[in-house]
Amino acid sequence: MGRLLLRGVRQAQSVILIAILLLLDLPSLLPSLDAYSSQWLGWLWYGLLVAVAAVDAVLSARGAFWGRTAWPVALGVLAVSTAAAASLPTSELLGPAHYTFGVVGWFGLVLFADRRIRTVVAFVLLHVAVTAALLAVRGVLSEQLVTLATVALGVSSFQFALMAATLVLRAIAERATEVAVAQAEAATQEAIAREVHTDREARYAALRETALPLLRGLADGTLSPTDHAVQRAAAVEAARMRRLFSEQGDEATLLAAEVESLVDVVERRGVRVRYAARPLAVEPPPEVRRSLVEAISGVLLVTTRVARVTVGGTGRDVTVSVVTDGDVGGSGDDAPGGEHVRTSTVVDGGRTWVEARWLIP
Repeated sequence: MGRLLLRGVRQAQSVILIAILLLLDLPSLLPSLDAYSSQWLGWLWYGLLVAVAAVDAVLSARGAFWGRTAWPVALGVLAVSTAAAASLPTSELLGPAHYTFGVVGWFGLVLFADRRIRTVVAFVLLHVAVTAALLAVRGVLSEQLVTLATVALGVSSFQFALMAATLVLRAIAERATEVAVAQAEAATQEAIAREVHTDREARYAALRETALPLLRGLADGTLSPTDHAVQRAAAVEAARMRRLFSEQGDEATLLAAEVESLVDVVERRGVRVRYAARPLAVEPPPEVRRSLVEAISGVLLVTTRVARVTVGGTGRDVTVSVVTDGDVGGSGDDAPGGEHVRTSTVVDGGRTWVEARWLIP
């Protein structure tokens, strides 16, 4: 909503500029061509201004701004206005023939549409100062000073009114953007909470299917606590219970849920896994989450004895790492782990360490 409003303001400024060139300046130019030292000069200045306006129309249609080229182009427009004034007789410097005097400020609005209003004001004042300097060179500044001030204020008042309207609309657009972002974040958190809740219910159901028979067997004596297989199964179920009981609802994430599901699969194969998850500053999008899990799944699934899995990160990144016993993969630095994720693998001292990292944009 906010972006669409800002884009509409940008396009409206471009349309106003083109309308002024075609509907106001062109009718002023046609009967004043004889005032120029050569008629083709009048058309040259007008053509250059129309070319800049046409480029701006293309940029505004794409929702783009002039960026770093704004000041060079603005100075070019100012040079065109100054050259047009210089090719006119002194009597026409503030008359209809000098139509460029009134349109330069409108160019400032579109060229500096992404800047602060003070930049536009500075450009307009610079243009008025250049015109005053030209009048001084011609020796008529003192007698034309009142006329210059009247014309400048008359033209600038419309431009400043549009500036004020732009400020109001920009504030509305920024507020609308903030509201939209807040609503999107709330919807995302709700979706995450719903999916985590569903995943947790599924894990509780799976835990009942595996832990309850184990507890019943220990209670009725059909299973022996001294049996190594029973001890290993009890350790696996105890680890799964600790993870479920230690989860804090608002801190649970979809990434942690997917990694925990992978850990459950590995533990059922008899691997002892130490797992730790810290709250994340940003929940990765689905494609990033998938790449992070896939980056560690290969080494984790071939682990035979012990593994340590960690999910965490800082305000700048999200990381998933696994340390396993034995050499279960090659080594490398900053290897690709998908379009959005970078992985690194280190094998040292009989252990393999794999880390997948996503840099938060």
